[in-house]
Amino acid sequence: MAISDEHPAHFTKAFAAGLAAIPLENVLTIACPVLQSDYRAVLPKVQVPTLIIQPSADVAVPREVAEYLHTHIRGSELRVIEARGHLPHITTPDEVLHPIEDFLAR
Repeated sequence: MAISDEHPAHFTKAFAAGLAAIPLENVLTIACPVLQSDYRAVLPKVQVPTLIIQPSADVAVPREVAEYLHTHIRGSELRVIEARGHLPHITTPDEVLHPIEDFLAR
């Protein structure tokens, strides 16, 4: 889910190993805040330049989420990159880096 089948097996193995290394007693401590947080009410209050990078095929976070963020963060920029999976900064770092460099150059 986080890493597409199209990526080399070592990405998937490294990701799975990282998850497996989390002590079981800490899993809920890590997962609950992520899965239960809701920041929609504060999005209109964001007043800093904001770049939203969305993989073209992310099964964990669909494009509609990025579009929602873009709509509700005034002046934000949405860049959909050619990447599959939820971890493009790991699997396709250049696809992530170029929009960041462009954004910061302005």
